Amino acid sequence: MHGIIMKLKDLTLLQKCSLALAVALLLCLASMPYGYYTVIRLATAIIATCWAVTFFNDNKTPLAVVSAGVALLFQPFIKVILDKDTWTVVDVIVAIALIYISLKRQNLKSEKQS
Repeated sequence: MHGIIMKLKDLTLLQKCSLALAVALLLCLASMPYGYYTVIRLATAIIATCWAVTFFNDNKTPLAVVSAGVALLFQPFIKVILDKDTWTVVDVIVAIALIYISLKRQNLKSEKQS
């Protein structure tokens, strides 16, 4: 347990926010007030945009394009209308992807420092 906490301390702000957002996206599986989904859309759009910029700066163009696509899908200004079941699948996939890239990026960072 102590090791996990130490690894979490080494995460960047973007990685910590991504992990928190992943949990919030999984909470979308429960019945929540409409405002909750609006906040999640905005937060996901912002974090996906941050990942797109990060990936672009790291010359990982395909990941930057995917992240930008997620940002466009979730942006709350011109809503993409999908049924509840489709949003459920999208939320779970994005949550898993956020967890993966946050933790994988940390492992790569640790390997580079060694």
